[in-house]
Amino acid sequence: MSKKDTSEKAYLSDNKKFADVANYVLFNGAQRIHANDLSGEDTTEVFEDIIKNIPISIQKYRDVLKKVVFRQVQEQYWIAIVGIENQTDINFAMPVRCLLYDAINYADQIKSIAKKNKELDPKFKYTDFLSGLKKDDRILPVITITVYCGPDKWDAPRRLHEMFPSEIDPEILAFIPDYKMNLVVPEEIDDLNVFMTDVKHVLKIVRIGNDKNRLKDLLSNDKAFRNIDRDSAIAINTFTNLNLTIPENQEVVDVCKAVEEWRQEERAEGRVVGHQEGEDKLARLIDALINAGRNDDIAKVATDKNYREKLYLEFNIVEPKDV
Repeated sequence: MSKKDTSEKAYLSDNKKFADVANYVLFNGAQRIHANDLSGEDTTEVFEDIIKNIPISIQKYRDVLKKVVFRQVQEQYWIAIVGIENQTDINFAMPVRCLLYDAINYADQIKSIAKKNKELDPKFKYTDFLSGLKKDDRILPVITITVYCGPDKWDAPRRLHEMFPSEIDPEILAFIPDYKMNLVVPEEIDDLNVFMTDVKHVLKIVRIGNDKNRLKDLLSNDKAFRNIDRDSAIAINTFTNLNLTIPENQEVVDVCKAVEEWRQEERAEGRVVGHQEGEDKLARLIDALINAGRNDDIAKVATDKNYREKLYLEFNIVEPKDV
C-alpha cells in the first residue's frame, strides 16, 4: 500500500470524517449518519468452506469497515455494514474487487448465524436446511464506498457490466446481475460544501492534482486553510508532497502559515545554493586564467562583472542550471 493510500486510510478511519463521506454518498450530504452511530468492524474479510470435499479459503483486507446505525423517525433504526476503500491509483478491476468484498462479508454473516443456530439448538440437523439459516434469520446489508484521490481522471469501469465485451447480446446481459460501484471522485463533485468536516478541504486539494503553483496559491490565500484540524493538515501534506512543517501537539493548524514558512525556507536555501554555485563558477574561471597564463585578468574579473561574464563565455564555464 502506498504512503498516500495509508494516509487516506488513517484519515477516513475517524468516525466524523467517515460519517461525512457516507452522508455525501448515501444522502447527498444530509446529516443522517452521526459519528456516535458508528462502531469499528474487523477489516479482515474471510471466507472458508468445504465444497465437494475441497477446502476453500479467501481472505481480503478492507481499508475501513464500520457498523452503522441508520436512525429513522419514532426511534426506529436499521443497521448496515459500510466500508470505504481508498484509491490513489486507477484500478480497472475495481467493480469486481468491491463485489468480492461484499460477497465475502455476506458469506461470513451467514456462516456466523448458522454456527449460532447450531449452538442454540444442538438437535438441529444440517439436512433440515442447507444454509444453516432459519426462516426468520436476516443478514445486514453491506455498502462499499470507493474514494479516489489520484491525480488522473478516473477512466476505469464503474460497474460490472462495463467490464464485459461490448458485443454481448443485451438480451443475455439482462440476465446477468450488475454491480454498481459507489465511487467518489473529487473533481466530479459540484459543491464541496455538502461536506460538514475538513474533508472538503482535503478533497479541494486533491482536485488540483499535481499543479504545485495552484496548490501554493490556494494554501496561501484561502482563509479556510487557516483553521483546519491536524489530521486534515497531515493528509494535505501527504497528498501535495510539499513537506510542510505541521506543529506537534496542535489540534488546529494554520496551513497558510505553514506554506509561507516553507516558502521562506525554500527561498533561503535557493540563496545559499546560488551563492555557493557562483563562488564555484568564479573559482573555475580563476583556475582557467592561471592555466592560460593570464594572471593580469584575475584582479579585473573580481571587480568587473561584465568582463567576468565575457570570460565565462570565452572559457565555456557555466553553472549546472545553465546547461
